[in-house]
Order: sequence, then structure tokens, then C-alpha cells
Amino acid sequence: AVKVLGADGNGTVSSIAQGLQWSAENGMDIANLSLGSPTGSPTLELAVNQATSAGVLVVAATGNNGSGTVSYPARYANALAVGATDQNDNRASFSQYGTGLDIVAPGVGVQSTYLQNQYASLSGTSMATPHVAGVAALVKEKNPTWSNVEIRQHLTNTATPLGNPTQYGSGLVNAEEAVR
Repeated sequence: AVKVLGADGNGTVSSIAQGLQWSAENGMDIANLSLGSPTGSPTLELAVNQATSAGVLVVAATGNNGSGTVSYPARYANALAVGATDQNDNRASFSQYGTGLDIVAPGVGVQSTYLQNQYASLSGTSMATPHVAGVAALVKEKNPTWSNVEIRQHLTNTATPLGNPTQYGSGLVNAEEAVR
């Protein structure tokens, strides 16, 4: 695992790019980027592209301002952009959507570890993204010779359709179908 954000949840383009570079150089299969920015960066786009070329599946959160524009780095073509759904499989009101959204996962009221050995109920596309990264890891475990491109395609092909692709991408990630 590579940590690219500080304890306060903030980071720099440089630290994210270095984390992706390390992942690529050290044979990582999947990178979960539960982070985002409204502005792009040539440095970050290059890092996503290089990691993808090296075989890393880059899974990234679309953002939480509810707008119809996917944030960066999820907006880059080589990132698998993940939006969030609520408990009724509707797009979460905060989940950014639009062109470039690839898939959705649960992102409202997700129980997670938290600061000071606590647990908390959290909401955001940063909570949805690890669901997709986790299913990708299960698919890779079952199909170790599959490339990142094959895993990405398989995740979107096995997702449960929920409606409009600009709202839901290919649909809700479906672990059961993905590892069948």
C-alpha cells in the first residue's frame, strides 16, 4: 500500500504522482485514488497514463459537489471513474456525474475505520471507490493473467445497469457477477 495524502486528508499532485509511479515500478495491480480536484494537471495525467501502461488499474473517485462534471484524476481516460449510490441504488446527491463516469458503488453511510481506533459512518465517492478497487482485486485473484484493461472491461460488463449512463456509468459494481 502507498499513502499519498497526509493525516489531514490533503496532498499534492507531486505526492500522488510519486505514489502512482511507485505502484507502477513495484508491480502493483490496482491503485485506489479516493481523492480529487476540480483542476487537472499534466503531471497527474502523465502519472495515471504511465501507471496504466505499466499494468496498474487506476480507480478514482468522481468527486462530491454534485455537479455534472467528473473531477480529476477520475476524468482522465485511463482512470476508472467511480460515482456513489445511496441505499436505494439512486445516485447520491453529492456524487459528481457526467461524461467520463464509468461505474458506481455504495457511497452513503459506509461503515469504516476512523481516527483514534474508532469507526464511523462516512459518505462520499471516496467511500464508493474502494468497493470497486476491492472487486477489481477479487477479479485479479481469480484471473491472475488478466490485464488491467481486461479487468476494467469485466467490471463494467458485469455491473448491474441502473439507468442513464451519465448518472450511473455502466451501473452498480457487482462482485458476485464479476467473480462468477
